[in-house]
Amino acid sequence: MDVHHCVGIVPLFDQLNETEQAQIDALVTHQSVQKDETILAPDQEAALIIVANGAMKVTQLTPTGHEQLISIVHPGEYEGESALFGEINENRFGIATTNTVVCRLTQSDFQQVLRTYPDLNFKLMRVMAHRLIQLERQAQFLTMPKIEERLATFLVDLSVSEDSLTFDLPMKLKDVATFLGTTPETLSRQLRRFESHQLIRRSGRRLTLLDLDQLEDDYL
Repeated sequence: MDVHHCVGIVPLFDQLNETEQAQIDALVTHQSVQKDETILAPDQEAALIIVANGAMKVTQLTPTGHEQLISIVHPGEYEGESALFGEINENRFGIATTNTVVCRLTQSDFQQVLRTYPDLNFKLMRVMAHRLIQLERQAQFLTMPKIEERLATFLVDLSVSEDSLTFDLPMKLKDVATFLGTTPETLSRQLRRFESHQLIRRSGRRLTLLDLDQLEDDYL
């Protein structure tokens, strides 16, 4: 893998020039993991984990012991920034969903980077604020009593995020089901219902909203 690849693909560092990115990249350690291998766990040293290739599923355990999907981390995205500021990871895990390459930047090295490039502090604060909004949005999903409401909201949000009525689901259906607090079987039935009502068209992970206004009127 290109030694500049990890840092260069992360939006957090895109304001730095190539030489500065290379200096940060020299601090990271590279790790290749197999599908289903653990990348992030509570007993690990705090570090910023950047996905260079592949993908990482981030989950946490609920008070009842159930697994709750938090996010899917794709190339150029990262996880672990809150732990770098002292938050203790008590129940969050990161699992490779396919063969994956990650880069780790330890807490001490990351803090040195922030001292060297103080403008990154403000950008990181914006990123963390956006993460909090995403978590609050997911919490709202789980308070919606009906799966059709949660699914419609999820699809509309994806459409807005992609700025297109046609988009790819960012994760497997079973992970979407976990994210929305339902079962894969229930999710599949609801998707078929949306299709039969000509609200969506679906082919694998590719999905098109055929009648956005009606979807919002009926379920949001």
